[in-house]
Amino acid sequence: MKFKSTWILLAVALGLGFYVYWYEIKGGEARKAKEEEAKKLFSVSHDKIQAITLKSPTETVTGERRGEDWAITAPLQAEGDTSEWSYVAQNVADLKKEKDLEGPAGDLKAYGLDPAQLSVGFRAQAGQQGEVHFGQENPTGSYVYARLGQNPQVFLVPKYNYTGIKKSLYDLRERSLLKFNESNVRQVRLTTSQGDFLLVRSGEQWQLQEPLFAAADSDQIRTLFSKLSYDKVKEFVDQPQDLKALGLDRPQFRVVLSEGERTKEFIVGKEKQKGETYYARDRDRAPVFLIERSTFDGLNKSLLDLRDKTIAKLERDKVDVIEITWGTKTDTLKKEKDASKMNDLLDAVLFEKVQEFPEKEPSRPEVDVKFKQGGQLLFHFGLGKEVGDRVYLHDYSASRILLVPKTPFSKFKTS
Repeated sequence: MKFKSTWILLAVALGLGFYVYWYEIKGGEARKAKEEEAKKLFSVSHDKIQAITLKSPTETVTGERRGEDWAITAPLQAEGDTSEWSYVAQNVADLKKEKDLEGPAGDLKAYGLDPAQLSVGFRAQAGQQGEVHFGQENPTGSYVYARLGQNPQVFLVPKYNYTGIKKSLYDLRERSLLKFNESNVRQVRLTTSQGDFLLVRSGEQWQLQEPLFAAADSDQIRTLFSKLSYDKVKEFVDQPQDLKALGLDRPQFRVVLSEGERTKEFIVGKEKQKGETYYARDRDRAPVFLIERSTFDGLNKSLLDLRDKTIAKLERDKVDVIEITWGTKTDTLKKEKDASKMNDLLDAVLFEKVQEFPEKEPSRPEVDVKFKQGGQLLFHFGLGKEVGDRVYLHDYSASRILLVPKTPFSKFKTS
């Protein structure tokens, strides 16, 4: 009998567990999702929205979907920032009524709805349309008063949706400086106030080919690409003067990116406000715009900027001997007993950067340094005259003369 009661209790417990899981948990989730869906103002998917109009007290902006992209059709014809328009469409589709105000709304001005702070209208596929007017925030600051179309009923919507919709003409325009695919760029031609330069991609690295042949600083090239891709237009000049008056007929800066047979060109003309902004344009797009000084400075590269300033390409673990010679005296450091001292010297060679590439040095080197693996010479240089906080370094391995920071390399003279 006791055994039978246990099975009954077990069956009841299992049944209760199934009830709690399927009705309370799973069913609760489904009911909550249904309730949230019922709150939505519009039964529309963001990717079905074909046109949006945003109206504020200061401007009205209309955008239309063109395939995968968005274009601005009013108050002017211009490229749209597709990510921004898509974000607006997503927030329009997600709009939901959190709470109706009880009773008649009364004076709409009390809610910032006469006139509205912002109105958004949309047109979707199959002719579906909708319009919402937004007023001021509620006292908690978490919601915004709103109403649908001509309906006077006032309700609350989440502030984050309102913030996602509240965009200006400037926000919604395509503000990138130059549209290109970095991975497809095989050649870069730069004309700057510092000179003319030609760089060519070799695998993952870059080589300078003009005005000389040398390894390029790939990090600097990536920084150039980053500036062109991610820095934004400061201001648009929709009715520019003659391009000559803006310095765009003979630009002070030009970059031409070659993507196979296609080229992309970006130019910078005169400064507008004492060097704070500069006139610029992408040759493939109509508008003239202004860029910030920091953008211009980041693009305006010198030969030194573009050259690879690595002193030596060594693998630390492979160096087991360092020989330092002053005149007739040679000090030999070996990994098994001088590892700490060797690492200190290797840090200077591996982490410091070339500060200048002079054509010659006024005196002969005073110290001779060799890095070896067994009997194999890996890197060989000489240290010469000190000039201020720099010292001449003769790179015998690459037949070049460098100016490098004095302090880190003074260790070789005192070793």
